[in-house]
Amino acid sequence: MLISGVVGLLLFNTSMTQASFAATALEEQATSPAAREQTLQMELEDLRKPDRVATEAQEMGMVPPTAPTFLTLDGRVLGEKLPALPENKLDLTPPTPIKPKIPAPAPTIVKVVAEPEPNTKADKHAKKSAKGHHKNKQSRKRR
Repeated sequence: MLISGVVGLLLFNTSMTQASFAATALEEQATSPAAREQTLQMELEDLRKPDRVATEAQEMGMVPPTAPTFLTLDGRVLGEKLPALPENKLDLTPPTPIKPKIPAPAPTIVKVVAEPEPNTKADKHAKKSAKGHHKNKQSRKRR
């Protein structure tokens, strides 16, 4: 009976270990497509950026039209038909940043001066009476 109990525990432990490995393998399979989807989504966002599309269009020789023309539902053409010329291409290079006149300016130091303590006896007396008045209010609240 003891031997059958030990064998049962060993079989149970083995089946739990196998189940754990199977669960780990399934988790890896689930996360792999999710990571791939995220990578593809980021690549798609990069491909859809307007500046990249405009740059590639210009490299293929595309230029914006000089004057738009419109087609109506009955087949009429509105607007003047003009060819798009290479001179009409847009300048897609960003402007150069403005550099400061002084590359490393000296730091600006501001000194703040505190107000001086009151020197007159009347000012000192006013401060003391204000402190005493505050203490009287607190003692009244405690009662």
